[in-house]
Amino acid sequence: MSGRLRPIMGLCNLPFGLYGGVMLTTIPQMLAARGVPQPEIASVTAIGLSPGFFFFLASPMLDVRFSRKTYAYLLGIVTALMLAFALTSTAGLAWLSVLLFAGQLAVSLYSSALGGWFGSIVSPEDEARLGAWFAIGNFGGYGLTSMVGILLVRDLPLPISVSLLCLMVLAPLLLFSSLSASAPDSRLAAESFGRFFIDIFELLRRPAVLKTLPFFLTPCASFALVNTLGALGRDFATSEAAAAAIVGIGASVAAIGSLLVPPLARHVALRPLYLLVGSVGAMFTLTLIILPHTPVSFALSVVGENLFGTAGVAVATAISFDTIGKNNPLAATQFAVLNAAMLFSPIYMQELDGIGYAWGGLLGNFLMDATLSLIACGTLGLILSLKRWRGLLTVPSPVLSIEAAEGFADGINPTPIAH
Repeated sequence: MSGRLRPIMGLCNLPFGLYGGVMLTTIPQMLAARGVPQPEIASVTAIGLSPGFFFFLASPMLDVRFSRKTYAYLLGIVTALMLAFALTSTAGLAWLSVLLFAGQLAVSLYSSALGGWFGSIVSPEDEARLGAWFAIGNFGGYGLTSMVGILLVRDLPLPISVSLLCLMVLAPLLLFSSLSASAPDSRLAAESFGRFFIDIFELLRRPAVLKTLPFFLTPCASFALVNTLGALGRDFATSEAAAAAIVGIGASVAAIGSLLVPPLARHVALRPLYLLVGSVGAMFTLTLIILPHTPVSFALSVVGENLFGTAGVAVATAISFDTIGKNNPLAATQFAVLNAAMLFSPIYMQELDGIGYAWGGLLGNFLMDATLSLIACGTLGLILSLKRWRGLLTVPSPVLSIEAAEGFADGINPTPIAH
């Protein structure tokens, strides 16, 4: 895989972030301007986010009949259409919730189609860099529409602003023409769904998947504060308008944190690197406790948490690519299952962070998030260390077979990987 294509492949994930920025920032601001109460706005966005819990149940269709490239084209178009309908349907909350739900389901499957497609064609030594650019597409897209979405809606006629936002979502699809596609499975979708639970059982038995799930299901690098800091502006004496701007800029700027991952991955294998990012990020969270509650501290908190969050997502995505290997007939399904697992810890950590906030305000919030992360990182790090000392791990060469790739991310790799 040519080095110049890696950023292109990662930026194909922009629609995922672009859609999220509109759903979680622009549309809530439109509803608030109409006087919709905050609990109702929260309910609408929660319904919109809910496909993240179960979208993998629809993922078998991405591995059969047509190429994953074809599915990505179709789902990208559906995402743009649902976004257009949602932006023009804010008067009815029930219908708006349905449209946001449908759009999030489409864009989640779109991202999984990309993951299965790229994971099947990328070389092992390029997985970390591709994971970094995949995260940049996500967080950069989110930051972009978080900043400009409401400005377009307020300053331009609605049909023009909606058209521009939809074109932003569709533009990355133009990059597909320069990328090769893996051949689709010849089975029909009905056969694929019929075998879904058998396939899932087979996936969960694979050593690479079994070694990955504990990292995603525990809060070692969940960085749930990324999703909650936007609502804590008042605790830092920051106005809502300033907080929205800081969150949008912080998400965009901090996306460069994912670019730190490929150089580190030359010397540290992916799973230990994931624990390293989580541990250092948790220590950063603890330092926020001693800062004065000012807008400057709020900006530092947002940028820092987003920086470590994007790095964590980049490593997690690289781990997912690493587990797929070449010519995997369940590539998109496996990527979707691992993506769903990645969403699990931020969801429950958001609840636990809220409990911490109710107990002790910002102090309780930060302590809860950082302490649980450090405990998880320490426990998994101890397990990895014990396995290394027992000689259960192998150190792969820079060019990996599928079997070697499964062991690649379990220990320190002393051989630099050429990128």
